Amino acid sequence: MLQQSAAAAVPIEQARGLALIRRLVRHPRWLAGMAADVAGYAAEGGALALGSILVVQPILATTLLFALPLSAALSKTRVPRADAVWAALLTGGLATFLIAGHPTAGLDRAPLDRWLVAAAALAPILAVCVGVGARRAGPRRALSLGVAAGLLFGAMAGLTKSVVNLLGGGIVEFLTSWEPYALGAVAIAGLLLQ
Repeated sequence: MLQQSAAAAVPIEQARGLALIRRLVRHPRWLAGMAADVAGYAAEGGALALGSILVVQPILATTLLFALPLSAALSKTRVPRADAVWAALLTGGLATFLIAGHPTAGLDRAPLDRWLVAAAALAPILAVCVGVGARRAGPRRALSLGVAAGLLFGAMAGLTKSVVNLLGGGIVEFLTSWEPYALGAVAIAGLLLQ
């Protein structure tokens, strides 16, 4: 919410590429939002070390429920009725998934071949989203870049689960595995798109 409000203050003609990033890294509100992101990511890593990605990630989606009233308070407006309805649907859907779905533990570290299949499936979608975002303005640009960032952050969750698991195997295994480096690349790409 802090990052979004700082980015929204940037004139639209300056809201592209590295110029936008250079502006934002000098904005205290954006930096405070980044600090909150880092703290939240550390908590996510701890949760993934202890729990299933199928439980942790849906619970993280509830952060949207906190962002709505905070954003409204910051902008001194009310939460729009449609947003409140969508928030209620999100809450109901997550509760249904967690209660009725009985998510299982899954794998702590997926094999490389499964990651390659996932990457092959996501790459064209990411390319289309980034392409649309580069050519459009307004809501279409925001939606397409948001979808791309969301896909990368989803991949980042799986990579984080793998990296947290690698930490238990020692520094040599950690440094000689591909996952920490992929996590870094995906995190940077997601941040830039966000």
